[in-house]
Amino acid sequence: MKKRIQLFNRLSVRVFITIWISMALMISLTLLIPRFDQRRILPTPEKERVFYTTKVSNMLFSMPTNRYLDYKDDTELIVIPDDISERYNAIHQLSDEAIINFIVSTLPSDKVYQQELDNREIIGPVRFNLDPSAYYLSVKALPQSYYLNRFYDAPTLIFILMLLISLPFAGVLSWSLSIPMKNLRKATERISKGDWSTDKYLESRGPIEYRYLARSLNHMIDSLNAARNEKNRLFANLSHELRTPLTRIQLANSLIRIKNISEVENEVKRINDNLLLVEDRIQAMLALSKQTMLNQDLVETFELSDLLSPLLSDAAFEAIENNKELIFDTIPNVTIEVNAELFHSGLENIIRNAIHYAKSKIVVSTEIINQRLSINVHDDGPGVLEKDLPQIFEPFYRGDRPEGFQDYGGSGLGLAIVSQMVQSHRGTVNAKNDNGLSITIEIPLTQIHLDAADH
Repeated sequence: MKKRIQLFNRLSVRVFITIWISMALMISLTLLIPRFDQRRILPTPEKERVFYTTKVSNMLFSMPTNRYLDYKDDTELIVIPDDISERYNAIHQLSDEAIINFIVSTLPSDKVYQQELDNREIIGPVRFNLDPSAYYLSVKALPQSYYLNRFYDAPTLIFILMLLISLPFAGVLSWSLSIPMKNLRKATERISKGDWSTDKYLESRGPIEYRYLARSLNHMIDSLNAARNEKNRLFANLSHELRTPLTRIQLANSLIRIKNISEVENEVKRINDNLLLVEDRIQAMLALSKQTMLNQDLVETFELSDLLSPLLSDAAFEAIENNKELIFDTIPNVTIEVNAELFHSGLENIIRNAIHYAKSKIVVSTEIINQRLSINVHDDGPGVLEKDLPQIFEPFYRGDRPEGFQDYGGSGLGLAIVSQMVQSHRGTVNAKNDNGLSITIEIPLTQIHLDAADH
């Protein structure tokens, strides 16, 4: 039994059986339905044949009148003699062409047939042993429904009926194929948004071919996660190893500065500036490495105001120090599930970038839309060249500086860190020019924890 179920779970077998049953049912009904049309010459069922044979017998013995015709109530008995000349006379007395055709068609047969003709039903030929004549009965019959007549006479209606009958089979087949495919599509969309968790549920649902595909997808995710973890580990180790010799160089450079050698003072300062720049970029690389993976164990529930108030207050103070103004709305009174460190780091990069490029004003708006936190940071700076907008969230991408602005020596990783933070929290980030640069991030208030209930 288990093997039979597994066999039916194969996509090819399921499609073949469903189509085969559907086709067999449609062909069978196409052949059988016309057989129920009472206007056709149909074989008389055995019980009815016995009944009508008895009726003919009773009429012959009780009311012999006309040689070829007899009547009792509404029943008409037609006698067709075996003799050829008498048979001609008997048929010649009949005025109904349809009855004559029925008799001529069925007379050579030993079976009993029946046909509905103008609200009457004719049955025959009824034969008896030692009697060479054939007998036909014409009795009153309820007329076949008008709508049934129209149905039997219209092949298009039968075709439509076949299509309606095939709909459940087509629907079940489509449903059984589309649901697993829909789950796989959701899984790939989830992966594209940065959620690289495997989904074992996919491996237990749908045709076997889909389960193999889901298993391969989960295996690919495991492999990618392993490669990414290894990359992050190497990234972190490399950054750590670079910091040790960098510290030694800084120490040596400090010793040279202490000696106050005027001939090399400028060169020593330049070395020190570049060492600070290298250290800053190493810190940014380490931060980006942390952002690439959201550790679910570090996701906690926080009051949104507890997360944003200190950050925005510090940013407002920093803006004042730069002779600029940072304004922010009242923070909604909601809770949010995030990794606080990553969330704080990503948002801080956006705001510090805005403070640097703003002419005088930065506005931070916070609102809740459809259970998603939306934060918009707008500055009145020169914005970004349109050609650079699609790439500004890529690591190390440094577009052309706005006219009149100098590069402040960023690592080129700030907005990449923002993008990674948002993706890790299954959110979105967008940037556009709107009398300055406007960056909007959206993060769901509650992180989706994948389990069977999600399906």
